[in-house]
Amino acid sequence: MTGLELLEKYPKAADAIKEFYYGKMIESLQEDGDIPQEFKDMVKSQSFDNEYIATFIDNNPRFLFDLMDANDIIVQTPSVWVEGAVQFGYTIDRKNTEMMGSFETYPQRNTAEAIAMEKAIEYLNDKL
Repeated sequence: MTGLELLEKYPKAADAIKEFYYGKMIESLQEDGDIPQEFKDMVKSQSFDNEYIATFIDNNPRFLFDLMDANDIIVQTPSVWVEGAVQFGYTIDRKNTEMMGSFETYPQRNTAEAIAMEKAIEYLNDKL
């Protein structure tokens, strides 16, 4: 599923993801003293719609790991050797209440992260 499809399918998780991303954006603006105040104010006034946030999910699902950790949804992408090459899988631990993972492996970590994040977003939506 694309990031946009995930956000539309799981609206509670979408709200939490937008709030998380907005908080991280504001936090980074506060830390950088070289950014003009006018720019900071302009960024703060922007709304982050699903399409904007979906881009981050599609391009870097890893940015959601901290949000999942804060909600006791622990996502891991362990590596394994398969026929002489590194492959990646995933596991998701819901604070020792349920653990699931992939039986498939993927040649790139970001592929495993994207697939794992789909399930993690579903779990987050169910939790909220």
